Amino acid sequence: MEDMGIVVYRLGTEEPGLFLRAQPIVPSTPRETPRVWLEVADARAAAQNLIASGISILREPWEIATGWVVECADPWGNVIGLTDYLKAPQKARSVGSSENGPLPGS
Repeated sequence: MEDMGIVVYRLGTEEPGLFLRAQPIVPSTPRETPRVWLEVADARAAAQNLIASGISILREPWEIATGWVVECADPWGNVIGLTDYLKAPQKARSVGSSENGPLPGS
């Protein structure tokens, strides 16, 4: 699929877990579509890192039952959230773990 500009990553036991395709970017405003949230150690710190890197956040980080969330949009308008489990650490994934055991090099 590389010759078509497509990359597929396996995430856990499901395949494909993440599907990426290279194509020209047509900027778009954030849209009301399903969001992808990724776990980070500290969403508020991640927000500061995004801002320091020149990436606009959609709004200030906000508190949820398990911790904090911040959202930004990619150039196509897809909304990506970064969330932490600071208020419910027992629900957080262990650093360097996966369904299939430790990640290589960990």
